[in-house]
Amino acid sequence: MKNQSPNILAVIVNWNNARYTVNAIQSLDRNQYNNISIIVADNGSTDKSIDLIKQLQQNVKIISIGSNIGYGAAINYVYNREDVEKYDLFLVLNNDVEFDSNFISKLVEVSSNYGSGNIFGSKIMYLKDKNKIWYLG
Repeated sequence: MKNQSPNILAVIVNWNNARYTVNAIQSLDRNQYNNISIIVADNGSTDKSIDLIKQLQQNVKIISIGSNIGYGAAINYVYNREDVEKYDLFLVLNNDVEFDSNFISKLVEVSSNYGSGNIFGSKIMYLKDKNKIWYLG
């Protein structure tokens, strides 16, 4: 990757669960990576999620889809409507995640080592037992 500080687009899908979504955004913010844009794709929430996310997280763009089209379709919806070519990395996220504070720097390091055109996954730990692996791809 040519860019020392790659431009990252993170997309988080929300459906009636602003609490998780806000926590995921705050977790990304703790990484203190300045070259990241965050989009919340709201899958037709009916619980005032959009209002709460707007109130607590002014640094994110919210795309209201209007109905629950499913997780994958929501990611595709954003991908097809945003200028994704201007980003070096496209980060697809569930809303119920919490990131280690060096997650973004490690992602940038790995993507720099392996180059573009790859898909990267990470180790997933249990939320209540951060020493126990839930998934290791």
